[in-house]
Amino acid sequence: AGWRLVGAGRSPAASGFGADAMACPAANRCLAVGSRPVGTGGNEMPAAAGWSGRSWVALRTPGPIGPDSGLDGLACPSALVCVAVGVAERNGTETGIAEQWDGSTWRWRPIGTG
Repeated sequence: AGWRLVGAGRSPAASGFGADAMACPAANRCLAVGSRPVGTGGNEMPAAAGWSGRSWVALRTPGPIGPDSGLDGLACPSALVCVAVGVAERNGTETGIAEQWDGSTWRWRPIGTG
């Protein structure tokens, strides 16, 4: 087995999705996280995409919208547990964010402060 080029078709990139991190918890399952633009005001929101072994598909994420919101890191100890972390900016203040993948849905997870 080796690397091969895969056509994107109607990939998440069509919506402006930019990947910042990727993990492959199984040979035919990968996730990518990053951000995508929202509207025309320069705002972004966290975004994710999944590879099924055949194609990339956009995955719905619950993250906040802001001037510089996105997911920057990803760890997947198994195909059913992945955690993504990043930042959300509101009113000039950055806050850490986290989202967890359970194999079918991304869910918001609080990050402690201090």
